[in-house]
Amino acid sequence: DIHGGSDADNFSAGFFYRLYETVLDRSPDIAGLTVWTDVYGAYDSWPASTVANYFVGSGEFATKYSSFRN
Repeated sequence: DIHGGSDADNFSAGFFYRLYETVLDRSPDIAGLTVWTDVYGAYDSWPASTVANYFVGSGEFATKYSSFRN
């Protein structure tokens, strides 16, 4: 999961589901979850922080949290 575990565990559907809930404050849609688990899940050498950065760098994240500027 996002807090530790092996690389194989990091790219499970549960890992991505938790990223959607934590970062985007919603449940994943089936298409998005499938992309992350099938395509990006193949890159199991990526650290979890790299994958999380893709979520934080998304347009959805920017739109959702753009009013929270310092």
